[in-house]
Amino acid sequence: MTNGHDVPEHHKAISWPRALGSGLAIVIVGFLAVVYLPDMIVGQSSGTRDQRVYLAAGLSVVAVIVLAWVLRRLQSRRLI
Repeated sequence: MTNGHDVPEHHKAISWPRALGSGLAIVIVGFLAVVYLPDMIVGQSSGTRDQRVYLAAGLSVVAVIVLAWVLRRLQSRRLI
C-alpha cells in the first residue's frame, strides 16, 4: 500500500467534496434526462397511447445511452 505521497498525479483519487458534488449532479441530470424530460415531451405530444408509450421508452433509452457514454468520457479524463 502507498501512503499517497508517492502516487503519480494521474492516479490520485478525487476529493470527497468533489465526489459528492459530482454524484449529486449525475443523479439530478440522470433524473431529468430519463424521467422528467420524456414525461414532459410525451405529455405535450398527441397521438395514440401506444405511440406515446414508445416515444417515452425510446427517449428514456436514448438518454441512458447518452449519459453512460458521457460518464465514461468524464471518467477516462479523470474528471469524476
